[in-house]
Amino acid sequence: MTLHVAAALHKAFVDVHEEGTEAAAATVVAGRLESSLDIPFPPFKADRPFMFMIQDDETGALLFMGRVMDPSA
Repeated sequence: MTLHVAAALHKAFVDVHEEGTEAAAATVVAGRLESSLDIPFPPFKADRPFMFMIQDDETGALLFMGRVMDPSA
C-alpha cells in the first residue's frame, strides 16, 4: 500500500508556570491510501471529537497520539 499525503497541520503549546510544565501537540494529515486490493473502506467523516494514533507497522511502537476536540476549528 502507498500513502500519499496531501496536507499536514501541526499545532503545539508549552505552558511553563510555578506548578510545573504542560505541553501538548496535535498533527492533522490529509491524504489517501492506495492499494492493489479492491477493499471498500467506509468513509471517515470527522464531524465530532475523535482520537487518533500513529503506530509503527514493524515494531508496533506508538509514535504519536492525539485528539481533535472541535473538528470545525
